[in-house]
Amino acid sequence: MDSVNQHIGQMIKKIRGYRDMSQLDLAEKIETSQPYIASIESGRQEVSIKQLRKIAGVLNCTIDIRLTPIQE
Repeated sequence: MDSVNQHIGQMIKKIRGYRDMSQLDLAEKIETSQPYIASIESGRQEVSIKQLRKIAGVLNCTIDIRLTPIQE
């Protein structure tokens, strides 16, 4: 599993919990399936920028992406 995918999934799960929203609630609001949300939250599924924007809109949160150069 990719650590970025895991981090994104953990944050979605945490914020969804703050909003007292189930995976099914979120899935219905972004017109996808509950298993898809579960796979994102577990880090098994890579989420597209388009889907991430939909999720952020429903969860009323911002997306903060940082690109950091790798030291060689």
